[in-house]
Amino acid sequence: MDPDSSPIPPNAPTPETNPIPPPSPQPEETSPQSKTTSETFASQFNNSQAEDNRPDNKSLPSAFGLFKLGWEALKVNAQTLVLLGLFSIFLFFCVGLIGFIFSGPPSLSGHMNASHFGPILVSYAVAMLLFLGLFGPATAFTQIESAKQNKVGFKEALGKGTHLAFRFIGLSILVAIIVIIGLVLLFIPGVLMIKRYLMSPYLLVDKDLSVAEAMRQSAALSKQHSQGLWGLLGVQVLIGLPSIVPLIGSLVSLVLGIPYYCAPAVRYVQINQLTSASTQKATTGV
Repeated sequence: MDPDSSPIPPNAPTPETNPIPPPSPQPEETSPQSKTTSETFASQFNNSQAEDNRPDNKSLPSAFGLFKLGWEALKVNAQTLVLLGLFSIFLFFCVGLIGFIFSGPPSLSGHMNASHFGPILVSYAVAMLLFLGLFGPATAFTQIESAKQNKVGFKEALGKGTHLAFRFIGLSILVAIIVIIGLVLLFIPGVLMIKRYLMSPYLLVDKDLSVAEAMRQSAALSKQHSQGLWGLLGVQVLIGLPSIVPLIGSLVSLVLGIPYYCAPAVRYVQINQLTSASTQKATTGV
């Protein structure tokens, strides 16, 4: 035996005989049917996630909680709101007085004929338009800023009202016509229209929109946040119910209505914040 050679163990493979490695497992091919099923499931999952992120699937706080939030908002600009109210009353009185002056004295019998009522009616129509054009947008602007906890001065609010006067008058008249027609026809359509365009004044003032665009966006928000708006309207109806009883009932409604005065604007700000957060989450995924 050669001294340089070593004995080969009986179980060791010879150099000429290399073991063949077992074939690596091949990945199982997914059948077209199972692949389609997986894609469908993923698509349905993504769609459900997108639906959960929509603003309409987010719940707004209770409408009764707006008593506290509305009161906190009212305190921010209470002085400005009071001044706007007094200014509107003074303006209404002055224009009405001018109508009485131009109507002339009553007849000798003490009765007023048609010629007397003409100037009075015209003066009150003008006063109503001024009330809507100045006090309406100025008050809505102040309420929105109060809900955002921002201070607003009387001149700033009145300047906003002057800027939006004609659009606000047009919006008020158009919405009133739609609601009245709905109430006269079947009543329920009128109530639905109130909810549909409830946010339109705040949209017009806050975003400086046209009448048509404010109504369009209000209609969209009313669909997405229907429950929150119905709750707001329901509480407003409850506040007005005691006024059926003379004197005491009216006083109760007044006391309850003061802290709820800014509630619609607070609800508008809540909807705006909720919509913005949902949009940002859908866009960035954060």
